[in-house]
Parts: sequence; structure tokens; C-alpha cells
Amino acid sequence: MPYIFSPKGHERYREVARLAASKTREASREMGIAAGENYDWHDNGAYDSAMQDAHLAGTKLEEISMRLVQAQIKPYPKTSRGIVEYGTNVILEVDGHRESYAIVGFGDENPDEGRILYTAPIARAAMNRRVGERFKAQIGPFQKEVKVLEIMVLPEDVLTLTTNAK
Repeated sequence: MPYIFSPKGHERYREVARLAASKTREASREMGIAAGENYDWHDNGAYDSAMQDAHLAGTKLEEISMRLVQAQIKPYPKTSRGIVEYGTNVILEVDGHRESYAIVGFGDENPDEGRILYTAPIARAAMNRRVGERFKAQIGPFQKEVKVLEIMVLPEDVLTLTTNAK
């Protein structure tokens, strides 16, 4: 499965990868320090903790690296095709409440600011819908009634977008 990034989102995600690699190296270094000169790992709580941190950091780095290897760079559209798709800002009515979402690629997401991945459940359910369309969406354990109110293209750098997220 390719992971879709905007050009700027890909740049940002490469920085996330660089930081994750640094954190992995630091966690490995801490593991060596905790083991000490005698490589004492037996009944060594500090070593166990550092080893767990190194494992978590390595797993995170592996996940980030896999996304970058399978990355597909796709700029956001400059014009609207009149449907909800990757690179659009959509205003939905969800169970009677207005919610605005920017549907973005990896590296640009921030759900607290209303920028959600194209793989998010509400985004997937809204894809290819037009203004006025109603549909049901499974969001977590709940079935929600949704209506598309507006569809707009995103600005070139989506991080400049402010939405009325929930």
C-alpha cells in the first residue's frame, strides 16, 4: 500500500524520520550506559528500561522508514472536481453538528487542527461524495449520519489552513 504525501508533507516526514533515528541511537547509547563496564544486564532495572526504550524507538523508526520507502508524492489539487478527495477541505454535518476537515496526506496531519489523513474513517466514508449527499459513517463504535455541506481545495501549504475542528 503506498503512503501518500504532499511534497511539503514528505519533507516534514523526512525530518520526523531523522529525529526518530536520533532517538533510536540515543536509546541504544543509554542501554550501553545502563549495562556499565561489566555489561551487567541481569537484574538491572535501568538496563531493562533502556532496552525497552530502544525497542520502542527502533519499532517507531522502522514504521516511519517503511512509510517513506513506500511513499507516493502527490501534490494537492489546485482546482476542485466537486467531490470529496485527497487534498480537499470539506465541511460536513455530522449528527446535526458542523465539522470541518482538511483531508491530507502523511506529514500534514494534525487531528486537533482538523487536518486528518485520507485513511481516517470519516475521510474514507466521505470520499467521492458531492455537496448535498447524505451517508452513514462508522466512526469508532458509532454509526453517524453525515451530509456534505461544502468542498474546497486546500491551500498550497496546508499547515496555513485553520479549520473549525470539532
